[in-house]
Amino acid sequence: MELNDRKKVILQSIIEDYIENAEPVGSRTIAKRVDLGLSSATIRNEMADLEDLGYLISPHTSAGRIPSDAGYRFYVNELMHRYSMDHDDVVKLRRFFTAGVLQLDKLIHAASQAISVLTNYTTIAVTPELRNSYVKRLELVPVDGHCALLVLITNEGVVKNRMINTNEDENTLRKISAVLNEKLAGLTLEDITLEKFAEIEKIVGSKPSILMPVLQFVHTTISELNGSEIYVENPQHILNHPEYHELSRARQLISLLEDKESVKNAIEQGDSDKQINIVIGKENTIDQMKDTSLVTAKYLVGGHTLGKIGIVGPTRMNYAKVVSALGSISTSLEEIINEIYNTEKGRE
Repeated sequence: MELNDRKKVILQSIIEDYIENAEPVGSRTIAKRVDLGLSSATIRNEMADLEDLGYLISPHTSAGRIPSDAGYRFYVNELMHRYSMDHDDVVKLRRFFTAGVLQLDKLIHAASQAISVLTNYTTIAVTPELRNSYVKRLELVPVDGHCALLVLITNEGVVKNRMINTNEDENTLRKISAVLNEKLAGLTLEDITLEKFAEIEKIVGSKPSILMPVLQFVHTTISELNGSEIYVENPQHILNHPEYHELSRARQLISLLEDKESVKNAIEQGDSDKQINIVIGKENTIDQMKDTSLVTAKYLVGGHTLGKIGIVGPTRMNYAKVVSALGSISTSLEEIINEIYNTEKGRE
């Protein structure tokens, strides 16, 4: 049955009141909230129809009603107004991107922190799997007479570094860096083999204090970048919502958020073609999330999905604000990542 305009207004009003107050909504509340020129009795009849259609639920302890998962779905698809972030919200978001962070993993972590601060929900983020990345540059930077900083930069803008002990002087380190780049730059991480290091050793001589740490570092980096990194920001925010004041429910969800594989499976749910994807309650394929909503946004580079960032909360979520915030943050991420990507492509 298609909803008429009156039923749509009443359903929207109930959902928005419930999102705001977390209390079942009665007909008198709707009569005060929306000027429809209808009596409470008429509104009650309309609410009863909406319940029969599956959009509302009557809690046993109240004469009011609350939205069902189907009600929320109809709301986000048909009724939700566009939310415009106020100036303070915009300032909060931008503050996380003004520090010149260019390491991709740190950039995504900063984005998840920004969303959590802005919305007061738990956020999750998945960094990309970088199996096709290649080494853009390897550098040995002298720090003092006893150690140097080894820096690896990939074409995706990922920067990894570690300290190594060495007594080599600056000139020697510069020469070794040149050989490392000649032999390794432009290769995918999987292509950097022991044979390549043997070639380097023939050129620079046997320098185990440098070459062995480089070998270990590159192979460690290969292992790390072959899998996605998972960030979960502020899981304790779950406890801010009355739906999770029952500790067993909260513990179940927090336990899931502590399992990286489960988080990765959760964020991959839904329609992969959508920029913003909303999974509501029982639409979740994961049992522990059947009373939870997950809103995700993907960020792109070169037209391809690079990763996702999402918000986890009760089905009584402020969807309009969440969608707006995620849209803004994913746009900011894309701008910065594409700038890094295009800069690197320009240097090739």
